[in-house]
Amino acid sequence: VRCRNQELRQKIHAMVRRIESALLPLPLS
Repeated sequence: VRCRNQELRQKIHAMVRRIESALLPLPLS
């Protein structure tokens, strides 16, 4: 179960990273 959880966490982390990189060029302020 722990292994599965870690995999899911990695996938979510990668998705968040992708979204962050996509929003990076946009003005935050």
